[in-house]
Amino acid sequence: MSNKPGRPLKEINEELLEKLTKLHLSDKVIADCLGIHVDTLHGRFSEQMEQWRSESKGKIAEVLFDEAVNKREPWALKALAQKHLDYSDRIKSENENTNREISLSDADLTAQLKDEWQKYEDRIKDSDSSKLKKTEKQKK
Repeated sequence: MSNKPGRPLKEINEELLEKLTKLHLSDKVIADCLGIHVDTLHGRFSEQMEQWRSESKGKIAEVLFDEAVNKREPWALKALAQKHLDYSDRIKSENENTNREISLSDADLTAQLKDEWQKYEDRIKDSDSSKLKKTEKQKK
């Protein structure tokens, strides 16, 4: 018998815990699913859960990037634009006389994203060509 005071530790299904954590459910929901208190969850698994969530976010970002950049999926382009380019479904008017917001359809947003992406690619090409010209001048 153990010399530790208090109740014995409740056995936790760590495989289930990992799956629930990687789904990015709240700690309260995870604790409820496992039949434990949130404090127990935090006390015993907080570091591991943080690692699982981090790994999961990396995989999600990788898939999203692949869908957006390589496959040009509109939903993925939209998600990346919202996350990294401060795009939203609603654009606030800069006009002080109005307080209305303009809604964009997915098609409008996709068209704007394509334009922005083309500008980005053009900037990269210009940058690469200027570097190449600079290198050629240095060789002469």
